Amino acid sequence: MRRLYHAVTDTDWLYLHRGKIAGFAFGTFGTWTITLFFVVAITGVPVGGQPKPVEQVYFIE
Repeated sequence: MRRLYHAVTDTDWLYLHRGKIAGFAFGTFGTWTITLFFVVAITGVPVGGQPKPVEQVYFIE
């Protein structure tokens, strides 16, 4: 536990691993953002929004 505490609070450790941290953050949030964009683009419904009901349905016989 002591080693973990030392690693987390050490500014040199953060400086050395800033690329890994940034890559993980952008990879995670970038994927989430692109996924939400495609969901809205394909369905036309905003995230958390309610889809509008279809006004009339036509059946061709």
